[in-house]
Amino acid sequence: MKLKQALLMATTAVLTACNTGENANLIGKSDLQLDSDRMTPEALWALGRVSDAQVSPDGRRILYGVTYYSVPANKSNREIFVMNSDGTHAQQITHSAHSEYAAKWVKNGAKIAFLSAESGETQVWEMNPDGSNRQQITQHAGGVSDFKYAPDDSKILFVADVKYGSRTVDKYPDLDKATGRVIDELMYKHWDEWVESVPHPFLVDYDGTTTTNERDLLEGEPYECPMKPFGGVEQLDFAPDGKTIAYTCRKKTGKAYAESTNSDIYLYDIATGKTVKNLTEGMAGYDINPTFSPDGNVIAYVRENNIYLVKLLYGNAESQVTKDGERNKIINGIPDWVNEEEFATNKSLVFTADSRQVCWIRYDETNVKEYALSLYCGTNPSLEENSQYPGFYKYKYPIAGEENAKVKVMSFDIKSRQTREIKVPLDEDGYIPRI
Repeated sequence: MKLKQALLMATTAVLTACNTGENANLIGKSDLQLDSDRMTPEALWALGRVSDAQVSPDGRRILYGVTYYSVPANKSNREIFVMNSDGTHAQQITHSAHSEYAAKWVKNGAKIAFLSAESGETQVWEMNPDGSNRQQITQHAGGVSDFKYAPDDSKILFVADVKYGSRTVDKYPDLDKATGRVIDELMYKHWDEWVESVPHPFLVDYDGTTTTNERDLLEGEPYECPMKPFGGVEQLDFAPDGKTIAYTCRKKTGKAYAESTNSDIYLYDIATGKTVKNLTEGMAGYDINPTFSPDGNVIAYVRENNIYLVKLLYGNAESQVTKDGERNKIINGIPDWVNEEEFATNKSLVFTADSRQVCWIRYDETNVKEYALSLYCGTNPSLEENSQYPGFYKYKYPIAGEENAKVKVMSFDIKSRQTREIKVPLDEDGYIPRI
């Protein structure tokens, strides 16, 4: 298909944003005029990036975001759209320069909740499905980064950063202008950022208009939840009765944190305000993305590319659903690199409405080409095996034009323990953004 046609199809469903008042410089749909079919950088940046599709509770509408870019301004802006599930009647429902994102259907589809920095800090907002009646919901100092409503909408769980460790000024108050850091333990830097804060989950009561009674589920604890660098609110889940929260955490600091590849699933009792159970204690590996069944009797989660269940009515007995999960080959229940990055999702695992089956997306990246990073000896820890010659860390990374992971939708019947593939109309190299 010619590039002009592709650009037209990618933008047919979106409306040109308003350019009046405070939105005079609003970044919206590009009006780039093409004089050839060549894919130039300018043509690439003119395309709107679609992400984070959310199906309404009644299955009739789809909520999604489109990010637009301005090369001259070196900035982007994200707007929210709603369309019918058959692809018709697409409407842009936001027209602002505040980049609304993380939009979700709430109140049984009567409202859309989303994040916006319109007030100066990123907070949870609500609006009608047509974009009208925008109202700020949370007032957390410092802003929030993600959120989830309780099943009955009476509470909101959100993620916000809390201070971690001590600063130079904390140790030496007379050096209040000093910018140096006193570092005496790992983990002092995470990729390209100094670790001066960690994410914590906060819970507030919500009466439909106002939030009250804010509390930190990990108050006084130096741990991160969700876990960096990619974890989001998918690492927390409300029980269907709204009395319990399951959360993912690696409760370690310093060198133990830096060296650990073990996280656990914990249960937090809302009434007492305490963590009451470590469901995966003693089970080595990354346990992530706890998901309650609709009847509240089972929790599903992922460990090392495989899916596990804990039956809460049977002494928290654990059972393994999949056994084919393997690094750089098969991933069950969580997306591979491409799907995580391009579709803004970290979870591919759900229960059926009757709680009888758990369903997930299976990613087969066996034929995806590998990218290698050199590993050197270094210090803290010292990799002595690489002291003479560098080693390599390899992971699956399909560059543009190369083969992606092949995807399937699978189901597991909890009673019969039968696993089946759910046939979906999908090309061999197709994508499944959500389940």
